[in-house]
Amino acid sequence: MASLVFKAGSYYGIFSRGKKKKWLKIGRVDKKQAAKMLRQLELEYNKGRLNLNSPINLTLDQYLEKYFEYTKTNKAISTYTIELEITKAIKRYFDDIELSKIDSLAIENYKSSRKNLGLKSATVNKELSVLRFMLNKAIELKPTFIEAYNQRGFTKLGLNDYKGTIDDLSEGIKDNSSNEKLYYYRGIAKSRIEDHIDAIQDFNKSIELNPKNYQPYSTRGNTKLTLGDKRGALEGFNKAIDLNPNHAYAYYNRGLVKIGLGEKNGGCLDLSKAGELGYAGAYESIKEYCN
Repeated sequence: MASLVFKAGSYYGIFSRGKKKKWLKIGRVDKKQAAKMLRQLELEYNKGRLNLNSPINLTLDQYLEKYFEYTKTNKAISTYTIELEITKAIKRYFDDIELSKIDSLAIENYKSSRKNLGLKSATVNKELSVLRFMLNKAIELKPTFIEAYNQRGFTKLGLNDYKGTIDDLSEGIKDNSSNEKLYYYRGIAKSRIEDHIDAIQDFNKSIELNPKNYQPYSTRGNTKLTLGDKRGALEGFNKAIDLNPNHAYAYYNRGLVKIGLGEKNGGCLDLSKAGELGYAGAYESIKEYCN
C-alpha cells in the first residue's frame, strides 16, 4: 500500500488510495530506519490510528508514555530517574498540553516560572535540554508529526541554539508554509546571528500571513534599527503600538528612535509611557536623555 521515496535529503512514505497519493515525511534517516518507520506507519494506518487527512497531534501525557518506554530500555537507570523527576516538573507546568502548543513564548514563560521559584539557570537549562531531547525522539518515533520540528526549534531558541532553531523551523516551514509563527521565530534566530536582511524577510512573511499580530512589526523595527534604518524602525514601532497600545517595549524603542531623530519631546513622552506600562528600564533613559 505504501512505498518509500528518497527526495531532497529526506525519506517519504507514499500512501496510495485509488488515484490519490499522500506523501508523509519520514525524515533524514538511513534507508533501513526509514523502511522500519514506514512499516510502523502502515501498521498504524491499517489499525485506523493514522489519519492521512489531518496532522497527528500528541498530548504531553500521550508522548511521555511513549518516551519512557524508550528511556527504560535505552538509558542508564540513573539517567532515567533524573529525567523522570525533570519531566514531572515539565508536566506540572504544562499539564496535558498538545506538543504543538509548546511554542517559544510558552518556553520563555516556563523558564521565568522556574527561575521565580529560585532555581538556578543551569538547572532550568538542564530541564530544557531534556525537553529538547524528548522532542528529538518525537520526530524519530512519530516521523509524520511535523509539529515536533517546530517545538524543538522553539526549545533551541530558548537555549540560544540559533543555528539549530533555524534548521528545525525551516523543516517545519517546508510542511506548513502558512504558519506565521515559524517565520517570526526563525527571523528572531536569524537576527541573533546577525543575518538581519534574511530576518527582515521572515518578519515580512509573518506579517503577510497575519497582519494583525503586533510582534513582527516591533521586532522588524528593532532589526531595521540595528541596520541604521531609523525611519523604517519608527514605522514598525508605530504599527506595533497601533495594534497593541500596551506594548511597553515598542514605546521605549520608539522613544529612543525619536530622540535620535531630534524629536526629543515626543521621544521623552514615549519613554514615560513605556515606564507607566511597566518597562522599568525606561526611567534610566529618561534620566539620561530627558532631564
